[in-house]
Amino acid sequence: MNSATIYCQYCHQRLFDILPGTRGSVEIKCSRCRRIVKITFRKPETPQASHNFIPTT
Repeated sequence: MNSATIYCQYCHQRLFDILPGTRGSVEIKCSRCRRIVKITFRKPETPQASHNFIPTT
């Protein structure tokens, strides 16, 4: 399974890895710049089913 790496938004220090489909939120203190980083994980958008798709020409 592929994982995504999460970085500090201020100094770009690697914070942790997450698995696809992870949901929720977390606050973590960066070990390099000591700032609190708030991260929200959202469920990935799912494409609409193909039978609901109406093509336009």
